[in-house]
Amino acid sequence: MIKLSKEQRLSIGTLEGLKKNLDIFCKSEIPSRELLQLGLYSPLLVCRENLVWGFHILYAASELGEEELFCKNVGGLTIKEMLKLALKLEARPGRYSWIEKENMFMLLRSVDDAPGLGELSGLIEGREDPNLADKIESFSQLNPSLKQLVAEQLLDLKTALKARYIPEAVFLLMHEAEKKKLFSFSSRRLFLLRLSEIILKKRMNNLEILSSLERALTAGNPLEMITRLRYPELSQMEDRFDLLRNSIFKGTGIRLEAPSFFEGDSFSVSFNFNNSKNLAGKIHALANLKGKCDELFALLR
Repeated sequence: MIKLSKEQRLSIGTLEGLKKNLDIFCKSEIPSRELLQLGLYSPLLVCRENLVWGFHILYAASELGEEELFCKNVGGLTIKEMLKLALKLEARPGRYSWIEKENMFMLLRSVDDAPGLGELSGLIEGREDPNLADKIESFSQLNPSLKQLVAEQLLDLKTALKARYIPEAVFLLMHEAEKKKLFSFSSRRLFLLRLSEIILKKRMNNLEILSSLERALTAGNPLEMITRLRYPELSQMEDRFDLLRNSIFKGTGIRLEAPSFFEGDSFSVSFNFNNSKNLAGKIHALANLKGKCDELFALLR
């Protein structure tokens, strides 16, 4: 049981002179100006020459010109014990950013070559996760662009790890696409997965990839482009199907649909009509389908 000594006030200057190894949180909830001036905030925690928790309060109070802050002293704690206390005071399980989690990991690594987060994972994630340290280390080893995407919650870590072979130049082009809002979370994920598969299968060299990507970004369809490059045979089948569909039904209002990925044994047609003459026209147009059936069914797999 950790026992805290009696609360006392320390000057801003004294607090600013303490070690800041535990200044690892980026999204702490800062008390309002009014609460700070009334002294209605959690006391800062001090352990020997370390400020353990309350950096956000210290910085806010310093900006307001406050001279002293309420603090509590605790002695004899290890770095891991200090971090545990800081996490309990921070009280944001499941809401820490990847950068904050990386800061925690690096703090422990400063005193342990192979830091395990073990009992701390519940305080960090809101649930026990025996693999948390490995996940954080994987995040730390990502290239800067992928790391930023994960940190900004624009990409999940699992996809980022699969995309680690993608050259950095691709991400510079993607930055332009992000400014144009060409990606949703889902389309960004699919884009990077399919691009990484192309690279691993060595279907294209980096120069070819960048050239194709530049054209796709100009046209505003990066996911469509990368899908065609990843599945060239399927793309050829889709092109052939579009040609056939247009030659049979273009301008008729009849919709001809193929099964997903052409995996199935049938096509479907649909149309709307509002009088008998309109229906007769649709029936007449459908007659043109008969002579193209062999070509259509040849597309099915």
